[in-house]
Amino acid sequence: MRFPDLNFRRRHISHSVKDYRRIVRRKLRSNPHDRALALAQAIGSDTMEAFVAQGDAQVSALRHHGLTDGMAIYDLGVEAGAPPKHCSDQVGAAGISGPMLCPSFLMN
Repeated sequence: MRFPDLNFRRRHISHSVKDYRRIVRRKLRSNPHDRALALAQAIGSDTMEAFVAQGDAQVSALRHHGLTDGMAIYDLGVEAGAPPKHCSDQVGAAGISGPMLCPSFLMN
């Protein structure tokens, strides 16, 4: 019995991921002196205040659904890392992990 090439996903990048990465590159080029704002804009926030407010709302929703202090977080749609970073800051998350579609979003 032969198995299909299981490495297919590693070689294939969907058009949506390519388009998303293109948006990120454009935002970074248009705002070279404020990387954090450029990345926040790439995910739909006009300002850093809106970005933080979005993270606060997401943490509130997660708390409502059972997130408690010290829990580990797996963020399936991790990009700028705002929700998991926000969670970590607010609830002292034990660990944060998730896939990265766009390495440009790695933030300090």
